[in-house]
Amino acid sequence: MPSPISEQIETLQSRRATTLTLLESMHEKAVSEGRAFSTEEQLAFDAASNECNTINAQLETLDKLQSVSAKSARPLGMAPGYPTSQNPVGRRTHERGMGNLPPGTAFARFAMCLAAGRGNLLQSAELAKSLWPDFPQLAGIIKHAAGVGGTAGDEWAARVIHTKAAVAAGTTTDPTWAAPLVDYATMQDEFIGLLHPATIIGRLQGFRRVPFNIRIPRQTSGTSVGWVGEAKPKPVSKMGFDAVTLPWAKVAGICAITEELARFSSPSAEALVRDDLVATISDFLNVAFIDPTQAPNPAANSPASITYGAEAIPSTGNTVSAITADIQAALSYVSQNGLPLDGLAWVMNPRTKIYLSMLRLGTADGVFAFPEVAASSTLAGFPIVDSASVPIAADSSTFIALVKPSEILIADDGGVTLDASREASIAMSDDGTGSLVSLWQNNLVGIRAERYVFWQPRRAACCVVISGITY
Repeated sequence: MPSPISEQIETLQSRRATTLTLLESMHEKAVSEGRAFSTEEQLAFDAASNECNTINAQLETLDKLQSVSAKSARPLGMAPGYPTSQNPVGRRTHERGMGNLPPGTAFARFAMCLAAGRGNLLQSAELAKSLWPDFPQLAGIIKHAAGVGGTAGDEWAARVIHTKAAVAAGTTTDPTWAAPLVDYATMQDEFIGLLHPATIIGRLQGFRRVPFNIRIPRQTSGTSVGWVGEAKPKPVSKMGFDAVTLPWAKVAGICAITEELARFSSPSAEALVRDDLVATISDFLNVAFIDPTQAPNPAANSPASITYGAEAIPSTGNTVSAITADIQAALSYVSQNGLPLDGLAWVMNPRTKIYLSMLRLGTADGVFAFPEVAASSTLAGFPIVDSASVPIAADSSTFIALVKPSEILIADDGGVTLDASREASIAMSDDGTGSLVSLWQNNLVGIRAERYVFWQPRRAACCVVISGITY
């Protein structure tokens, strides 16, 4: 059985051979094209060269250890204090997951390597290997993606993260084939796990999940019966049906960062990229889902918000009695439309939630009117989802939406697609208007995140709004 030292030497020699092959191919490519290395190529070449030097030094140390081990006629284990990332046994255990990285960090590192490589996935993989040697699965993920990504110069090259990627059968222990797919899915799920709590959709529970582009029959009217006298004809009626289809719809956002930031590997830079991507998607989804002014847009194939055209109950005031009456009216509307009250949830602006949590009965020193708001984030027994995306109008008014998620159909691909470009020109505004800015001229990298999602009310009474709230 090979000794641990022999295993390490074999692993390092394999890594060195791979790195040397990459160096030679980069050099041959530049010579065949009659040019010097570009800045990015030089960066990747230097990183690979440094790795070769490091491997050579490690091999020299291991050769000495192996010689000493042979003379002492007893096996040697790992030297105390040897880095876990260099320990084959420890590394195999570590590589099963993302380690102890903060949520979203792995995805951010992926984005930064993709941006620094300017769409060239092989260069991005070498950068990942050089910058984070203790995180080897990242380079493996990028190299696996090279089979589906673009090359440098492609417009929005290298679409590399998507849950629907299909592959042939494999095993999670194959180090060069299926094993990278395990890390691939884990890293995407990590990003989605960070995104969902930031969105209203992610915090509401009980949606009816349906596939995209599938016709769903829906009953619009039922049969009727009535009292019938002796020898009188029985009434005949018919049922009414239609069908709904949730089409493919895409949510997209772009985050522009400098190339210097893309190359910087400190945790603060990673957090910045990660937070910008999360904020871009979550803010867009929140507004599209809850803002009453968000009408359906056939041109963009976007759905209307769940509050668009919903039943509105005007607020009767900001006193305890008025608020209680408004709550009762909203609940009564749901009940009168034949929907059970279980599974309801309130969606409101944080300003409204704070007011309700601090409102007291009688004098300022009285008992809290709605103590459950602060204690358990509930109102009248139903959970509260507070979001700054619930708009406050120019007259300082807002609303509270009472939502029944089980009466909302939602198709959600659940995956995020990441693209990067430095050659494109983009409008640096959230509505896509304004003058175009050249990413290449301004030394910027554009990172685009996309998500496919669509929703539609199953019944009109799935949402009722208490409108004109001034608290």
